Amino acid sequence: MTETLPWNKRQYLLHIKDLVDQYHPDLLYTDGGIPFGDIGNKLVSHFYDVNARVHGGKVECVYTTKTRSDCAQGTVRSTSSAESRIR
Repeated sequence: MTETLPWNKRQYLLHIKDLVDQYHPDLLYTDGGIPFGDIGNKLVSHFYDVNARVHGGKVECVYTTKTRSDCAQGTVRSTSSAESRIR
């Protein structure tokens, strides 16, 4: 998968994959959106898969980003709208 990638994307993929595989972090954060489109999405998926494997099938990690469009469920805009969803 990494052979056809440009150098910078390949290095990013290999470094983050190594971080996840070796250290099993509970939190990953990017200061912006998920980088490099499909490559970034595959890394986030790998992060959750590895975490679930380490924790006996239960995901106990969080990936977060500053970009609203990366949120699968949207974001809370105000306390009142959050409270109305809870009720």
